[in-house]
Amino acid sequence: MSRLTTLKSPLQRIKPRLQAQPITTERLRGRAAMDRSARIKLRDLYTCRACGRVTRALEVDHIAPLWQGGSDTDANLQCLCIACHAIKTAGEAGQRANVGQSAGL
Repeated sequence: MSRLTTLKSPLQRIKPRLQAQPITTERLRGRAAMDRSARIKLRDLYTCRACGRVTRALEVDHIAPLWQGGSDTDANLQCLCIACHAIKTAGEAGQRANVGQSAGL
């Protein structure tokens, strides 16, 4: 009997393209992230940087996203209310999808 040959797995074809992508910054997690979030909210006086609304329901958001090479420092963080954060996140999701399509992923 002859041995069956297989095509390269999809992972083997994609792997070189994934390695060519820029390295992103590691995200801070756990108690340290919670402490930082509280510190940023206090720094911004519980005010949304996009619309100016004062509220306790805020998201701490990266100004330049980590996937675009943004840093995970306080200078790259801002407070956004839930509505403004949802709008910004939706826009970034569209950008990220376009980057993936142009890379052929």
